[in-house]
Amino acid sequence: MTYTKANRPPIKVRTLNPVEIEVVQALEAAGWTVVKRGWPSLIAWRPGKVRLIAVKRAPGLKMKASQAMVAEALRRALGVSVEILHPQNRDTWENG
Repeated sequence: MTYTKANRPPIKVRTLNPVEIEVVQALEAAGWTVVKRGWPSLIAWRPGKVRLIAVKRAPGLKMKASQAMVAEALRRALGVSVEILHPQNRDTWENG
């Protein structure tokens, strides 16, 4: 099945924190399809590109050790790094 904004499983807004809501809105406005399913915070894609996104509320917050281990495993297995997005790097939200 090919997911699009029209047929993807709905993102339950009540499960998102305010920064995640802003990130999802910015990504979707830029043409990304976004789902939330645990960690990483969001998975976004558009033709030919996939983004794994950990959303943090502030720039100093980092991934937990267990998250960093999973992020490294994903990078090695899939060649896709987990991005950390926060309000101070808004300029990277839409295009990665």
